[in-house]
Amino acid sequence: MAIFILNSGSVRSNSLEWMPEIHSLTVDMNVQAKLQRHSKDDQQNWIVYQSPISLLAACLEVEADIQAARAYVQVALQQVIEFYKHNRKQCELLAVEAVSQSESLDKAAALQLSEHFIQQSDSGSVHHLLATYLLQTDKTLAKVVTELIACTAVAAPLEAAIDLNQVLKNHHTLLQNNGHLAERLQTLESAYSVEHAKAQSTIEKLASSQQQLEQSSAAEQQARAKEKASAEQMKAKLETELTTIQSENELIIEQLHHVQELFESEINQKERAKLRIAELQRAIDGLEKRLDKSEIHQLWLRSALQKARKRLWAKNRSFRNELKNQAAQLLQSSEFDANQYLEQYPDVKESSFAPAVHYLLFGAFEARNPSSLFNTLNYVHAYPDVAKAGMQPLIHFIKFGQFEGRKADPLQKRLPAPKTPETKY
Repeated sequence: MAIFILNSGSVRSNSLEWMPEIHSLTVDMNVQAKLQRHSKDDQQNWIVYQSPISLLAACLEVEADIQAARAYVQVALQQVIEFYKHNRKQCELLAVEAVSQSESLDKAAALQLSEHFIQQSDSGSVHHLLATYLLQTDKTLAKVVTELIACTAVAAPLEAAIDLNQVLKNHHTLLQNNGHLAERLQTLESAYSVEHAKAQSTIEKLASSQQQLEQSSAAEQQARAKEKASAEQMKAKLETELTTIQSENELIIEQLHHVQELFESEINQKERAKLRIAELQRAIDGLEKRLDKSEIHQLWLRSALQKARKRLWAKNRSFRNELKNQAAQLLQSSEFDANQYLEQYPDVKESSFAPAVHYLLFGAFEARNPSSLFNTLNYVHAYPDVAKAGMQPLIHFIKFGQFEGRKADPLQKRLPAPKTPETKY
């Protein structure tokens, strides 16, 4: 079973550790949410609540706003009633003042609850009297309390009507006491202000005298120190001038030697640089000529290869079937992305070939990449045995390379791992 105690927040349930689950509910929390979170559908739940007048009186002690205190209690009681209506079969409401009369609750538990959870409230206190008055005059709150009692299996009777004259008399007495205390406090504050002003004046006079003495002593010390410093400064200045002249002479001679060496070194470096530039320019001219010839030759080979593979595709069925099988393998691989291939190479859309077939027929030989995950040219350069075997680079990677530990983009540059900073002791 589970027992929920609705109180003002001052009642503690930690002394009932021998009992089953006990949950404390206070009027300033979301009571219904906690009930739903901790209640169990497969067992009986008891909600034991303090007297509504005691709840309201306790709230008034800590909450100066009467309407806010009334709202806390009203909302908490409404949430208890709402939860009870939706869980009648597994829930029972008990007034803590009459909990010992419950027939469904264990007698030992009822006795323990009576001893520990019934607050000893002063029925003659101003807050208690005010709570009773509010309950009798506020129709909405009275209606909620009446409905709560109607839902309660064992309820406690409402307290007797309030003696309004007694409330006013108590209130007047408290006001008189507060007035006396305020007058006494004002008298003490005035006396404190006078004494504080006297003490502050004395402190200021002492501080002024001390400051004058310190200034006089400091001025005398400064005069002596100034005379001594002036003599030492003159001596040091003469010595420094002599040393400076000697050092400047030595430095000028040293700088002349250094400048001469730099001048000669600069001339030699310029001559070597001119020779190196001429040598590099000759090498560049030769490479440019070879590159022009190589590009023309590659263009011729690529054009001839395209024509030859187009004829094979058009006239050789076995070639087409083999290429289609390879294309199917590409489509199943994450290294081939048809959409990315079309986006990167728009001319493929204008051809009559599917992206995978186009890559196998032409793309691989034109160093096109099937996706950002695979680099055709880098794969062939890194693994020359693939080029010697005459295999399609991506087909080789799918069938063999990935199982041999080869990389899809082996020449891709990676950022170095960050260095672990050395620990300084």
